Amino acid sequence: MRKRSEGIRALAGAAPLAAVLALLAAAFAGAAPPAPTPASSAPPPAAASSSTPAMTAGDVEAFLDGLVPVQACEPRREEAGWRDVQRRVRRLRRRRRSLLVATAVLAALFSTLAAAGQIGSFAPHSKAPHLLVRGTLYTQEHERAGSLEIELERATIVVGRRVRLLRWRLPSDHGFRARWFLDLARVPGAGLRNGSLLVAGAPQRLCGPCGARASGEVELSAAQATALVNDEVTFAGATQDAAAVSGAVGLDRSRLQRGVLCVQGAKGCTRIYTGRQ
Repeated sequence: MRKRSEGIRALAGAAPLAAVLALLAAAFAGAAPPAPTPASSAPPPAAASSSTPAMTAGDVEAFLDGLVPVQACEPRREEAGWRDVQRRVRRLRRRRRSLLVATAVLAALFSTLAAAGQIGSFAPHSKAPHLLVRGTLYTQEHERAGSLEIELERATIVVGRRVRLLRWRLPSDHGFRARWFLDLARVPGAGLRNGSLLVAGAPQRLCGPCGARASGEVELSAAQATALVNDEVTFAGATQDAAAVSGAVGLDRSRLQRGVLCVQGAKGCTRIYTGRQ
């Protein structure tokens, strides 16, 4: 038994040597050594990860641009649009400049013509109740030359042996405002060098030069307005040839409107007359 045990140990020790000799013999003979297949309890290897990297925001944008490519002419369109805006701005500036120049020229022309008496002022007729004074103008040859109308505002009258002029809602230190309208359609040359109202020999200038259809406003004192409603005023003017044009002006009583003025504390009321609109 002892010899058998020693023989087994000798064979067990010679087994590794025999395996090494077998490997060397196989190498010299050209055969591939058999791969060892050791048993392993490790889990099977995980599947290889995908080779495609994760997409970033830039990759998404590039992808969308690929689907809808940017047109090469878009920058040109933007540049053309900006040039169009600049052209419109320049066009508006030219129009505005032209309008300003035309306005200045018309204003200068209007002033020149007005100073030369070719056109008159454009005072409108009064829309408030007013006293109307009018007269017919004649030349030295007693030919009709035109007419003059004066609208006296904020004034009432009391008719008696002499017409008395009263103020209507007008401070005592203010004069009477009047609008005048001169029509010289029958005057040779259709204009006057000057035109004035004569009140007790004192002139109250209306215009100079005066156009064929001139109009304007003038402020009269209480004495001048009183003389006007009492038919004590005349108009005097001269044509370009120094020919006189004149005429008496008087109150148009057909346009009076009757009223009554009652003052507190007075014994009775006073009958007054105002003008119509």
